[in-house]
Amino acid sequence: MTTKYSLLWFFAFLVISCSQNNQLTIIKKGQSDYEIVLPQNAEELTIRAASQLQFYLEKITSTPLEIVNEQNTHSGKKKIFVGKESDEINSPHSILIKNEGENIIITGGNSKSALYAVYEFLEIYAGCKWYTPEVEEIPILETFSLELPINYQYKPE
Repeated sequence: MTTKYSLLWFFAFLVISCSQNNQLTIIKKGQSDYEIVLPQNAEELTIRAASQLQFYLEKITSTPLEIVNEQNTHSGKKKIFVGKESDEINSPHSILIKNEGENIIITGGNSKSALYAVYEFLEIYAGCKWYTPEVEEIPILETFSLELPINYQYKPE
């Protein structure tokens, strides 16, 4: 009987520990190890994209993330890159959202697409909804985590 319960506890522990390894916790209880990173010479729309990401993540979790450029990143922080160039994008209207290890890349084929990629990220991964410019549905979360792997690409036809 004891062996049966020991095996049950072992499998429960195994399931819990495996599922936690497939997640990135971006913000938990007002704390984050992440910063939002812009390219050195970011265009105005790319800066707006990073600002929108910062604004909505703070609205969702009440936790602000700092925006820095790639020359001023903090070595101990994980990164959310907005507008970073990628060889995986071959169209100015394409968007890419993916993880590279514990870092996240949210980008597009141009600065306008990078802004669209941020809104797509917020819709898909944070559960935000925009019905009209004046009507939005933004969740309130204590913890914001992402399931791994993340590899979302969109190219309009």
